[in-house]
Amino acid sequence: MDLLAAHALSGCDSVSYPFGKKIKAINLVLNSEVTLKEFVNPVAKEEAWIEEGLSFLSKLYGGRGMTSLANLRCSIFSKKKDPPKIKSLPPTDDAAVQHIRRAHLQEGSRSGDIPGY
Repeated sequence: MDLLAAHALSGCDSVSYPFGKKIKAINLVLNSEVTLKEFVNPVAKEEAWIEEGLSFLSKLYGGRGMTSLANLRCSIFSKKKDPPKIKSLPPTDDAAVQHIRRAHLQEGSRSGDIPGY
């Protein structure tokens, strides 16, 4: 189940994707570096699976221990000698939350946890 959730969070047919991070996302799950138990739990509270999704995206962009994607964006940007390409930076916190909601809907519809899909 974590693998399907990682697939939805890292971009699939109907969900946006973090640029160039698909293989790293799958490796994070396969190497047990992240779990997405709340994300795939159909009765989990929204705050729990959003927090888990934000943590996953943070790790996806190398933000070990970073709680804010905005801080991670700043950190990545300031460490580069040349300005990085915008598409290679993590999404803003608000954009990430919307992405996580879309991925959660996709995951729920795929697993059959959302009736009518």
